[in-house]
Amino acid sequence: FFSSRRRHTRMISDWSSDVCSSDLIRERGIALDWVKRVLEQPEWIEPDQDDAEVRHALARVQEFGGRVLRVIYRRQEPLQIVSAYFDRRRI
Repeated sequence: FFSSRRRHTRMISDWSSDVCSSDLIRERGIALDWVKRVLEQPEWIEPDQDDAEVRHALARVQEFGGRVLRVIYRRQEPLQIVSAYFDRRRI
């Protein structure tokens, strides 16, 4: 779980990710290109249950066996990535 406190931010195109979430995404074997693709072309978007400013973008990643990648982001300019993971509940 990530702290809501922002740390050093890395910019990638038109979205950002704090250092902690960027490291976690890489540790999970998720390519940043996949994250960008899901943000730019989600198959569906879900609201967060706890925070009205947070959204979940989901899309299949063919390079990872068609599994669904969930990218959780905060709606602000630029978008701030909170987390990303392959959703085991989605096929």
